[in-house]
Amino acid sequence: MTTQVLLALALGLSVGSFINVVADRLPRGESLLPRSYCDTCGHELTPLELVPVVSYVFLGGKCKRCGSKIPIRLPLVELLCGLGYAFLVYYFGFTLWGLKYLVFFSFALAVAVTDLTTGLVPDQLVIAGGIAGLLFALLTHSFLPSVISSLLLGSIFLLIYVLTKGKGLGEGDVTFAFALGLYLNPLQAFLTFSLSFIIGAVVGLISLPFTKNHEMPFCPYMALGSFVAIMWWLPLIDVFL
Repeated sequence: MTTQVLLALALGLSVGSFINVVADRLPRGESLLPRSYCDTCGHELTPLELVPVVSYVFLGGKCKRCGSKIPIRLPLVELLCGLGYAFLVYYFGFTLWGLKYLVFFSFALAVAVTDLTTGLVPDQLVIAGGIAGLLFALLTHSFLPSVISSLLLGSIFLLIYVLTKGKGLGEGDVTFAFALGLYLNPLQAFLTFSLSFIIGAVVGLISLPFTKNHEMPFCPYMALGSFVAIMWWLPLIDVFL
């Protein structure tokens, strides 16, 4: 198990690096294929400069050529993804369900990071995550519960979007909810909805004195809420009931 967890950690660090590329390039309509580069001087990063987390520390958080600061978000996302992968593999192992939740985690994290940094939720990302969710629903023989969860979660967010005329939630939040629901069962969908608003309210109250613009990207709260719902839905249902 220790070997599996370490492999998952290494894999997660690499996936986290790719998620950073997705978050940076998809909103700008750029291709994901070219090697990463410095946004300031255009310096194409060498393999040694692409090692997740380690390269950031080794370079002192600055571009090797122009000395501009590398956003701290990059190693943090890599580290978060690595730890998330290690935790999920420790909990589920390298099983079909474990693979499903690794894909879910990658998808949710990619949407959360993109929404947090740009305020956008690319359709390509949501469609890819939704297709993967449908595939795993079929493979794990949970197609009907997954579809019900998707319709339940997505419809609630769509209703809020319509009633608030787009001021309470964005279109990206709604499409993300439909795709996210495909990885959940109906009870987990209910918990995701509840936890998203609870987490959002707590974070909003804490950050209120420190921010001038009170608009908050909501997808990160949905991603965190769904992760908590998947991992601890049974005891949480007891608490809610």
